[in-house]
Amino acid sequence: MFLEYAAGLDPGWFVETAKRLSDAERVSCCIDVGHIGIRQASASFGLRHPGLSLGHLNPADYRLPDLVTDVQDAVASALPSVLDVTRSLGRLGKRLHFHLHDGHPLIPGLSDHFSFLTRVPIPFSYQGRRSLSTMYGPGGLAAIVSAAVAASPPGSVSCTLEIHQAEGRLPLADAAWLFSHWRDTTNAERMNYWLSVLSENALLLPGAA
Repeated sequence: MFLEYAAGLDPGWFVETAKRLSDAERVSCCIDVGHIGIRQASASFGLRHPGLSLGHLNPADYRLPDLVTDVQDAVASALPSVLDVTRSLGRLGKRLHFHLHDGHPLIPGLSDHFSFLTRVPIPFSYQGRRSLSTMYGPGGLAAIVSAAVAASPPGSVSCTLEIHQAEGRLPLADAAWLFSHWRDTTNAERMNYWLSVLSENALLLPGAA
């Protein structure tokens, strides 16, 4: 059984809980990198801006141009936090599972469960681009997986690409004949697009090629 990190918990408390369960042979932990990242980014931003919640901002907020550097600094703190938790749990020598997905606190609604290839559009230029990098990106994903493998016993790390938010349509191409009896292939094309996003992200995993 895997005890999963849930949104809002102190990562240090989660690690301590895992240590207390170290003698339970069939109990280990699942690290949800999106939940840890959003929590860490929000906490980091709050230290610089007491009383202003990062979750209350969005890409269209008139305050964002003045705050964007602090926002991105806070977002960048997500990866070190995940790596710290990963190494701490890896030292326990037990199986370790990951829910892998990216995100950004400025995204309205559900801020994570996005592809590691996502960027967040903004209505102004920042560092030469009209979009913001997310918490991890391909480099962060590689760092997380590499840290997990290095910190854990051989063969004890597993993961799920928990990417749910991938809106789009992709033609069915050589699979179109399977849906020749469908009057409307919208959902099939949406599923095909989602599968393509999962495939692209799977290829980013170290050792996948």
